[in-house]
Amino acid sequence: MPDTTDEGKIHFISPQLLKKLDYQTPISKFYASATYMSRRTEPESLDFSLGDAHEMPLPGFVEALQRWSVAQNSSWYGYKGNIPESRVTVSASLQEKRGLSILPEDIFMTNGTLVGLAICLQIVAGEGDEVIILTPPWLGYRRMVYFTGAVPVGVPVDTSTFDINLEAIAEAITERTRAIIVNSPHNPTGKIFSARTLEGLATILAEASKLYGKRHSQDAVLMSLKSFLVQFPCFFGNC
Repeated sequence: MPDTTDEGKIHFISPQLLKKLDYQTPISKFYASATYMSRRTEPESLDFSLGDAHEMPLPGFVEALQRWSVAQNSSWYGYKGNIPESRVTVSASLQEKRGLSILPEDIFMTNGTLVGLAICLQIVAGEGDEVIILTPPWLGYRRMVYFTGAVPVGVPVDTSTFDINLEAIAEAITERTRAIIVNSPHNPTGKIFSARTLEGLATILAEASKLYGKRHSQDAVLMSLKSFLVQFPCFFGNC
């Protein structure tokens, strides 16, 4: 049935989806009110809002796209899922570059990391849950969390160092917390979180799991930390 609750207007879209589409984040308010969209294509404009590159793609990426765009079978441009060859390639790359042993059957291919993260949030979070994000956050996190039915809980980074405020994270965790999103280098500050900081975060998550009887994502934090240290052993002075 069409929805007529919006001041007499008739909508054939579900009220729940309309509510989510109307959800305003700081960046969506900016796009709606600023002159950005009308001026972004001006010749002298430099668009730093989304972090898009201002230089040509690296030749290696271009060559790879050209090489693999040549059809090798009749379904080359058809629907794609978890292609076995791609899962084997990713598994081998994780082992070679990061020292992580993950079986190909445990690897799932998505259309970019944005889609992959959205799927993960849909799996772990739902109505009434909370997901902690570091603020200032990447522009899509709030809406991504909101679409799961959960509430994004912003925890500001340390304003003097841009580091994770571990005490504030510990205070923000409740029995409704289902996840915390951490990206390093952090977007938009560019801060690379140290091994000590990530280990401290993992400890906090482990303690929260004991307190609330839920298993939070400390294993994911430790695994990401381990992979980084294996790939860049001298980055934190661990030579």
